[in-house]
Amino acid sequence: MPKKKIEAAMDFSFPSPEERKAAMSVCCGSHCPGCESPDDYAWRRRDVDLSLLADDVIEKRLTPKEREVMTAYWFGGKTLSSIASEFGVCPSSVSRCLEKAQKKLYDALSCAVAYQHNIENVDFLPIAVRRALAVSAAKRYEPKNIGERIRKLRCSQNIGEQLLSEATGIPLKRLRAIEDSGELPTLSQIVLLAGFFETTTDYLLKGECE
Repeated sequence: MPKKKIEAAMDFSFPSPEERKAAMSVCCGSHCPGCESPDDYAWRRRDVDLSLLADDVIEKRLTPKEREVMTAYWFGGKTLSSIASEFGVCPSSVSRCLEKAQKKLYDALSCAVAYQHNIENVDFLPIAVRRALAVSAAKRYEPKNIGERIRKLRCSQNIGEQLLSEATGIPLKRLRAIEDSGELPTLSQIVLLAGFFETTTDYLLKGECE
């Protein structure tokens, strides 16, 4: 896709009045330093909301085979060759199946993406869908330690590292070390992160849900 077309489309990606209203309705009103602006919130939520629609399309509109192939490729991180070997078919067959599944996904989500970005010609539809699928993949990921659990929570809500750092007061370098290197956060940092993500410290530490 030509770079100019993508940039032109993104120029019109301002939040709609409905998105601004939704953003304001969830604000606590305290105007803390970690708060997002309505525009930032609306922009971040687009991928999260679209991921919910994508999950629904995958579950209800794809054939069982298309669902298996798309899940293995997008959420399982498998290559076309490995999927073909697993299913006992040729890679070209898997490729055609994936193309059909993705076309159904694009067709089902095109109007939603056009509405989200307030434009008529959605040249960057594949990019928007890929971003939504990345959020869906994060939600499906099974973390093994506290760093991976924090990354899952952050990515499944489409929250950037910088935003999380500013909202919690945990230095960005420290957050990256926790997520990437498995460094253990302090007790106060665990409490801050649990509060931010509205989860429990038991989940962060041991993966145990309420």
